[in-house]
Amino acid sequence: MFRRFGLLATFLFCASALLLSQTPDAASLHGRVVDQSHAAVAGAQIKVTNTLSNTDRLAQSDDSGAMATLYRYFKDFWKLAVVALILAAINQVFSLLDPLIFRHIIDSNATRYREYSSPQFVRGVTLLLAAAVGVPLVSRIAKNFQDYFVNVITQKVGARIYTDGVRHSLELPYALFEDQRS
Repeated sequence: MFRRFGLLATFLFCASALLLSQTPDAASLHGRVVDQSHAAVAGAQIKVTNTLSNTDRLAQSDDSGAMATLYRYFKDFWKLAVVALILAAINQVFSLLDPLIFRHIIDSNATRYREYSSPQFVRGVTLLLAAAVGVPLVSRIAKNFQDYFVNVITQKVGARIYTDGVRHSLELPYALFEDQRS
């Protein structure tokens, strides 16, 4: 749990640092593009020109009319996100099966051991104990793979955001930084 919180906190810190450290021409475009009836306009091209640095910024609205900032970083990893969600579902289902198996061990075998012959009792308890060991194993394996895929997505998206930030700062004209103190 702390590991997941740490990854989320790191991602939020990096994203906020990127957004808060914007120069005037690196400002993010936020909002919705709507027509006169306030319906969303998809695919609208927006061009903003910074008069200080004389640079242009282009953006395009998505289907909801919103300008997706992080979507363009995550859209290439939707398959990994689906795999992570499926693994999370497997983890949850198998975690919920563990108490059910324990209930069957107690209710069906431990409290009614006189109703079974010795081989039937041993076979029933052995199968349920094997399931009690196997189900958490599957749950934890699914959880570890889920964490792996989420880490891959986080690292790749973080690397792309960092790369775009560095690329953008290197493309800025020197005159923009000339009058600023460090």
